[in-house]
Amino acid sequence: QNNNVSNNLNAGGGFVTNHGIVVQQGGQILIGGTGASQPNIINSNGTHGVFVFDGANNVQMTRNIISCNTSMGISLNVSGDPNTIGTKVVGNTSMTTGPTLSTTGCPGAGLPGSGNASGTSPGTNATIEVFSTPPCKTCPNVLRGEADSYQQTVTASGTTWSATGVTGNVSVTATNSTGSGGYFPTSRFSDCQVCSLPITLLYFNGHRNNFEVLLTWATAMELNNKEFTIERSENGHTFYPIGTVAGAVNSSSVISYQFVDKQPLPGVSYYRLKQEDIDGTHSLSRIIAVSDKKASGLIVFPNPSQSDVTVIASNNDLNGASSIRIYNVLGQEVFVSLVSAEALRTGVHLELSSLPQGTYTLKLVTSSEEWIEQLIKR
Repeated sequence: QNNNVSNNLNAGGGFVTNHGIVVQQGGQILIGGTGASQPNIINSNGTHGVFVFDGANNVQMTRNIISCNTSMGISLNVSGDPNTIGTKVVGNTSMTTGPTLSTTGCPGAGLPGSGNASGTSPGTNATIEVFSTPPCKTCPNVLRGEADSYQQTVTASGTTWSATGVTGNVSVTATNSTGSGGYFPTSRFSDCQVCSLPITLLYFNGHRNNFEVLLTWATAMELNNKEFTIERSENGHTFYPIGTVAGAVNSSSVISYQFVDKQPLPGVSYYRLKQEDIDGTHSLSRIIAVSDKKASGLIVFPNPSQSDVTVIASNNDLNGASSIRIYNVLGQEVFVSLVSAEALRTGVHLELSSLPQGTYTLKLVTSSEEWIEQLIKR
């Protein structure tokens, strides 16, 4: 309880590698809790957030914030179904399937920022925890629900459940009403509930320009978009507003925006956009990082590319393991690869033939800094 288990990109060998928490065997295990400071933060790990092996049972997970992990929020190690995520329980395999969401569109569509969500539960009279899902996940494509923030808990009526007053994108977990020794098995996350976004963000980029940072972004569609608030952080977690740019309210054409940060932080400045509707509801963009160093020696070629690219980083300060991550125009991570400093200096070959044509952001993440380059796939 009360642990921050994040950014494990090479956390050991064997079954431990790159996961946030691994439950290898045993039973009656609690991860998180309902009291103050009891939930864990399990973010941005190289594979799964929580990985439960077949030998573990009655593993209860409560109110943890599990988000932006490269693979699945909670993995069950179920053969043949990589999207079945949750806790495998000996003698109670129904909990492996997880709860479902039966609503469509945004919860609260037509209401002032809140509404209802409902679905079915894999366990009779199970406890349903409702979370909002993080904007960095590609939930519709890979069906890996995760948790950006806890919203509420409801009890299923038989095998159906419903919640009122929920907001944003939603995913849920189900904790069974029967267990062992006071520990009750928790299911996988539901598949993500997808909202109709108030804007379609084509890209969000930042570039150092002498002593300033130029932030640029564009939208392809806007619906009731009041304004953008530009937020900055020194650590990528705690953000503060530094300015606003008015939105177009309603538009179906491409609109370009920019903002100049005249006093960026020393080292690396992290930025995100907070988009606010005219009714006060808001959503957040992906986070970008801009370094005050003039160059990382980062070379990406060929660019534009029709299939493969090579990445070279000649900065002599590079050491240890790094990761190359690629994001689409919606800020969704579509590719990740762990690389060594030695490989980066000689050139890392990336096979990208499976990516559709478009504009992407390639990010090189080291233990201390990040560098970004725009990548065009033809």
